[in-house]
Amino acid sequence: MLVVGVISTVVADGYERLLEVTLAGQGGSLWISALEPEQWAQSGQQSKVFRAGEPVELEVFLRYVNTVAAPTPEELTGLRQPIARSSHTVLVGKVSRIVESNIFECSTEWQALLVQFERDTALSIDQRIKVSGELAAAG
Repeated sequence: MLVVGVISTVVADGYERLLEVTLAGQGGSLWISALEPEQWAQSGQQSKVFRAGEPVELEVFLRYVNTVAAPTPEELTGLRQPIARSSHTVLVGKVSRIVESNIFECSTEWQALLVQFERDTALSIDQRIKVSGELAAAG
């Protein structure tokens, strides 16, 4: 899933970055985990790649997914981040493509998002699922 917006917050810790991206044209924001292997940063040190106020386009996916559940009929398709200042993300979506035995593409109200499970998982095309993991920048 491509996220387009402006970086509003960058938290640096070692090689890891936690970015708050204000979404262009959609309102709201998403917290996204990213890596910056070229720079080890102490807590509070500025990132060389990611800077607050700069526009950004990031391809993101959901990783570290361990379990899958059937959502209730009332649960709407989409993403939510129930923990403040965290890339922890809950996804309710429909399986649209099986990439590998542990990687699936799920459709949401925005677009398709890759979901990577920690182990092989048996899912079917058009199956409605609810999962949680970390929203992360690819590559």
